[in-house]
Amino acid sequence: MSSYSTPYFQPEVTEDENFYYLKIHPDEREIAKGIRYRSWDGELRRWIYPKKESVFLELSEKLKKSSKLFNANPPSNEIIKEKEINKKEKDQKLTFDFEDKFNKISESLNKLNITVSSQSEKIDSMIKKKDSNILALKKTSINQSENIKNEKLDDVFNRYLNQILNDGNSTKENLKNKKITNNIDVNQITDFVLETHEKVFTELRKLDKSNEHKSYLRCVEDARIKQEYFNEREGTIDIYQSLLLMMNCRNALGHPKNNNKTRKKFLGIIYALLFSETWMKIYQE
Repeated sequence: MSSYSTPYFQPEVTEDENFYYLKIHPDEREIAKGIRYRSWDGELRRWIYPKKESVFLELSEKLKKSSKLFNANPPSNEIIKEKEINKKEKDQKLTFDFEDKFNKISESLNKLNITVSSQSEKIDSMIKKKDSNILALKKTSINQSENIKNEKLDDVFNRYLNQILNDGNSTKENLKNKKITNNIDVNQITDFVLETHEKVFTELRKLDKSNEHKSYLRCVEDARIKQEYFNEREGTIDIYQSLLLMMNCRNALGHPKNNNKTRKKFLGIIYALLFSETWMKIYQE
């Protein structure tokens, strides 16, 4: 038995026009993973399956007798034909070169970082000029006043960022996520990113326990190819691109080219927001 204390519940199988949905206790997740074409939806806390005849037969064989609710029917021939046509069209349009996509994402982030760095340098220059003029009048008292203002500004920003990260029902329901994001501090953002990224990497490794030495990039690529995580709901970010951007932010903070504090805060905030959107989709109890 696993160490968590989730009370046992019987499986539930439901459907809509496009998918079958399986809610099953974490101790029985291998049953869900043993059915073909499965993908995990961390927001719904359910396994998702396409409407295929073979999938319906497997669900019926493995779960119909033990389920508390089995509200699913075989897909009609019209749905199957339409799905096959849509899949062919999608395959023709999406010749996805993963490495090329990754390089483009890296290039975009680097350009963004350069822009932020140049802007932060301008800001730093303006602050220095302002400070020099102020210091000429009243050096000691003004420095103390500025320090107090900066500390108060950081406190306000920390509270605001914590509110964003811990807002929403999906985050509140997941105590582990709340615990991770609850004490984020923009002045210690590198520590937050490095520690949090290890938790994300640990979660990705669960997909292939036979290879514990697989790299983060390989974990993401394999997950994308196998469609391990449900990634088709409109209006949300692409989970695989988000995981790659998180890796870029983590590496930039873990191996900084300079000690620009503004840039560090910027990268850390990007990472924190991406983490908040991504964690609930990949986390399994």
